[in-house]
Amino acid sequence: MTGQLHIEGLFENADELWENVLAALRRLPSRRSQAECLHGSRVVALDAGQITVSLPEGLSTQFVEKRCHRAVVEILNRLTGKPFEVRFVAAPAASASGTGPAADAPDNGARRTARPALTGQPLNPRYTFDTFASGESNAFACRAALAVAAQPGGAYNPLVLCGGVGVGKTHLLQAIGHEIARAHPGLRLAHVTADAFTYEFVTAIRERRCDAFRKRYRQADVWLVDDIQFVAQKESTEEEFFLTFTALQEAGHQIVVTSDRYPREVQFLEARLRSRLESGLIVEVGSPDLETRVRILRRKAEAEGMRVSDDVLLFVANSVQSNVRTLEGALIKLLAYSSLTRRPLTESVARDVLEGYSGKHAAPTITVEMIQRAICDFYHVDLKALTSKRRDRAVVLPRQVAMYLARQVTEAPLTDIGHRFGGRDHSTVIAACKKIESSLPGDGQLRDAVAEISRRLGLDG
Repeated sequence: MTGQLHIEGLFENADELWENVLAALRRLPSRRSQAECLHGSRVVALDAGQITVSLPEGLSTQFVEKRCHRAVVEILNRLTGKPFEVRFVAAPAASASGTGPAADAPDNGARRTARPALTGQPLNPRYTFDTFASGESNAFACRAALAVAAQPGGAYNPLVLCGGVGVGKTHLLQAIGHEIARAHPGLRLAHVTADAFTYEFVTAIRERRCDAFRKRYRQADVWLVDDIQFVAQKESTEEEFFLTFTALQEAGHQIVVTSDRYPREVQFLEARLRSRLESGLIVEVGSPDLETRVRILRRKAEAEGMRVSDDVLLFVANSVQSNVRTLEGALIKLLAYSSLTRRPLTESVARDVLEGYSGKHAAPTITVEMIQRAICDFYHVDLKALTSKRRDRAVVLPRQVAMYLARQVTEAPLTDIGHRFGGRDHSTVIAACKKIESSLPGDGQLRDAVAEISRRLGLDG
């Protein structure tokens, strides 16, 4: 099946072909989610233009077909130079006869031996605490994640990790899973994205397997859910999600979720689910600062087996300030260019290759302090009053506008913005932003003020 098959003179056997497919997926930023989904898969057959792939236990073949089939076929066709198909099959069930290695293992109790350690989607082996680049913008989130991994079901339940795209929420979520699996091997983990949860639930309804679906997640000791915002406005899915969430929380089982915004900012999320999410610890994962971005790039270069000078790393870190995925994608582009053209990787080369990145991320160069100065100048208030506890309109409106602009045009976490306005918490910043957003459409004077302050800051509009 996977013996010495020479495929177009390029691959020794089917396993090597499949490894090349997975490697190609990992190298493409737009395909990394498919690579993560297929982690742990293996080839079981290769016949006349078709490769059969066995999926890890618990992963739905229908879900993988929908998510990965097209991308895999495209890569197979490019690698082999001929039409290729892929068929995904479920992993064979464990033998009921008691034969095999598991039969010889001592009985340590049903909790440790009768249940698989992980259900749902596999964890990315690269997403561990050791590989997470911690900095000022994400230190609190990292410490909270470590605390949950050390004591699942303890003080921080649920733990909600919030932040923009590509800042490391998924990395921390899966790092918790890896650490719990290592430190608490008797606990059963369930890991799923909100999209996958929705798809599996709809499939379970159609195939009349709702009891099996509920059992799969409600028996978990630790439930890890990525991108919770995607269950909003899906009525039946949100209902099922809420019931699962409630069952696990009331049983004292650990829940960790990620979201691209705070629960109260997720539109159309049911109040009862929002309340459950807000009953735990909510922490924001901010965009990495310059020092952290350089450290991320250095680790990535080392992982690729390449040496990159500090000057080049610093240039890339300054050019890409939005998120980790874009940052790593820029470095991969540089490394590929250097390898394919055989040109040494200098700052000059980096400047030419990454020309398209320049100027794309000008907004993060605006700081909270710059906004505060512009607000004080425009409204004729002093900084001490702006950051004080005063609540008269002469100070409250400028403060709200400042918080609104800080949220719109900087990468500062909400907690950091609040801290710079007299130690206020993130909920005050959210309230200020909502107040300005709701007032702008009907208040021409406010619109003019925001436009003028933005112009003074060098922003568009």
